[in-house]
Amino acid sequence: MELVLLSKFSWWRTMGVISRFFFKKIEGSRYIRIIPFQKARIILEVPLAHYDGEPFEVRKEINLEIVPSSLSVLCGKAYLDFVHLKLKTE
Repeated sequence: MELVLLSKFSWWRTMGVISRFFFKKIEGSRYIRIIPFQKARIILEVPLAHYDGEPFEVRKEINLEIVPSSLSVLCGKAYLDFVHLKLKTE
């Protein structure tokens, strides 16, 4: 998993940052820092965080941990056929 940190930048640089994102060149931006992690502890100056783009009030400390194989995703057979995956049966 990767933690993506976005630094403040002038509003007129917005289109440049967005275009780097959509053309998959965001790693080269001086406003982006990408940190791979398994466990992370983040201490915030302001108790506000964005989860998937939505702002939330949070505690001043956020603890994150990657738990392998802890997410199950349900999808239909048509999708599995579309992406050429075998259906797992138990």
